[in-house]
Amino acid sequence: ATAARAGGAPTAASAAAAANTNTGSLFSNANANNQAAATAAAVAGAVTNSPREGAAGAGAGEADAAVHVASNTSASAAPANSQFQFAAASVDQLLNDPELDVPAPPKNVSDFVAALFNSLVRDNVPAKTDELMKILPAEHYAWFASYLVKVRASKEMNYHETYSMMLHHANKSKLWECVINTTAECLRVLLKSVDQAVVSSSHRTVLKNLGFWLGEITLGRNKPLTKKALNTENLLLDAFKNGRLTAVLPLVCKVMEAIKKSIAFKFPKP
Repeated sequence: ATAARAGGAPTAASAAAAANTNTGSLFSNANANNQAAATAAAVAGAVTNSPREGAAGAGAGEADAAVHVASNTSASAAPANSQFQFAAASVDQLLNDPELDVPAPPKNVSDFVAALFNSLVRDNVPAKTDELMKILPAEHYAWFASYLVKVRASKEMNYHETYSMMLHHANKSKLWECVINTTAECLRVLLKSVDQAVVSSSHRTVLKNLGFWLGEITLGRNKPLTKKALNTENLLLDAFKNGRLTAVLPLVCKVMEAIKKSIAFKFPKP
């Protein structure tokens, strides 16, 4: 302290304290605090081992270097997280495309359906389906199909078989038709942004989930998959020509997985 008042170079203790104070204001997380401590130690060593007239400059250089490294680390980590959030939001936005909008039922019906799905398991499928059919009129089948595909099937691949059991138990041809058409429409909308799916894992995951679901409710039931619903041949050819196989090939493979449950669509049959 006496040396500082007299205009001399700071001591090792004062240089370390200054480095801790200045660096601590720049870093807020644990890693940053560790970096600050390391910088302080480097400054203290520089003051001890170097001439007094060069110690202050060395300490400042070490602190600047630490700030530069931390800034570069934070900057390089941020874009990856931002890209992930952007990709996830884009998939949700695509599934909420105005083309897929359908009239919503009364709130008591939508709330009942959401609660029913939250408690749905394989063992209670018959009972829950009977409850659903009592409250869900035919004019709201399109909304139910939209909810089932966009909110449930696109994200909950492990429950696809349970949801398929529910549709089997309901045994409503119009409901089956609505679900198949809605699934095909969602895939069509997602494939409009197939270039994004090439670089977005979340986008590819939703494509694969819906592809598996489409195969489950068509080929898995011995029902043909029409070209109107999904023209797999054209999709593959276009993907091959334009470098999109990363996104399209897994989708088509997931659709075809349902063949193992089919009686009609097995090799050597086309």
